[in-house]
Amino acid sequence: MSTTLPVLSPGEAALYGAMYRCESCSHFTDPDGVFPFASRDSPEGQTVAVSHFGNIRTALLWLLLTNPRGTDRSNSNVGLSVRDFALNRDGIPPSDIPKIFQHFSDYDFDISSADFWQPWKALLDDINIGDKNLRFDSGGICGVDLIKCPTKGGWMGYVMKKVNNEGKKVWENCHCSTKRNGHFFLRQQIQLHEPRIVIRPGTAFNGKGNIPTCLGTKIGPIPRKLNTLIAGTDNYVKEVRCLSSARRLRIELRGAKDVKEVSQDARRSAECRSTIQQIIDTWLALTEL
Repeated sequence: MSTTLPVLSPGEAALYGAMYRCESCSHFTDPDGVFPFASRDSPEGQTVAVSHFGNIRTALLWLLLTNPRGTDRSNSNVGLSVRDFALNRDGIPPSDIPKIFQHFSDYDFDISSADFWQPWKALLDDINIGDKNLRFDSGGICGVDLIKCPTKGGWMGYVMKKVNNEGKKVWENCHCSTKRNGHFFLRQQIQLHEPRIVIRPGTAFNGKGNIPTCLGTKIGPIPRKLNTLIAGTDNYVKEVRCLSSARRLRIELRGAKDVKEVSQDARRSAECRSTIQQIIDTWLALTEL
């Protein structure tokens, strides 16, 4: 962790304070779900909700994932113990919010869950926005999850379980839903930090709920000049949209689980990187008109 702690703005202090103290799912009991991390009764103790991976303040490109993998509690983000700061999440003092924020900002993609991040690094490292070269390790790219608590088992299996519908309740609590006014943590993060590009791998459950609201603003038009670049059934890029501001771009991919296959195929990987870069270059040219 950096020795010099960040000075959080009032907006950052309020948002991340609420996120790290969140107890909305602390009563859930499914051992394959968020229980090992969110519950006060967890045998290993509560962990702090994971707000981000990498330097969220400087990152111009966000990789938007569903939720942290909880299979490796030694991961520096997934396993950050609440007991380092307070008895329970809701007792974390304001003075520790900057420490926790910096802990997540200092995430090392080469050491923590390197096998998970490697395909994403292969796909996105050295993408350019104009004259700015973006990499995970230099703070140009960060990972941000829709769901802030890890699950012990796979997310989709948890969501589809019929017992108590816990997975869907976690989604409603943390993400957003037409049925419940959730915390909308991700929406607030996007509004606060204003990334230029959001890349979102598609999953079946990501298609449910109010995704435009979650992303922080209304979905804008489909830029025809951009979508002509993704024609073809073999392309990993599924859709491109501007949000309500043309200054922010959303690129949707076909599926997170496919990224390993793409990264292992030199031709497809090169084509996908080239497509993403062409989309960004064309979008920049359009927004500058």
